[in-house]
Amino acid sequence: MTGVFILIASVQNVVIGFQKVRKLKKIVMTNAEYIRLLAQTSVLKEIQQEYPHKTIDNIIQQMEAIRKEVEK
Repeated sequence: MTGVFILIASVQNVVIGFQKVRKLKKIVMTNAEYIRLLAQTSVLKEIQQEYPHKTIDNIIQQMEAIRKEVEK
């Protein structure tokens, strides 16, 4: 249960840290890196909604099980 909350808190800390660093100096990021950052954020938000109150390990296990079913 706490894994997702820890992940979300970590993402929030990264964003807060990023905002603080951004104030100190300009972050140089390629378009591809920026798009990847947006995509990762979007995926994490979807995971948060689809798997509430789950640990990261449980989410990974569930996603791997779905992948294995699709590969059959």
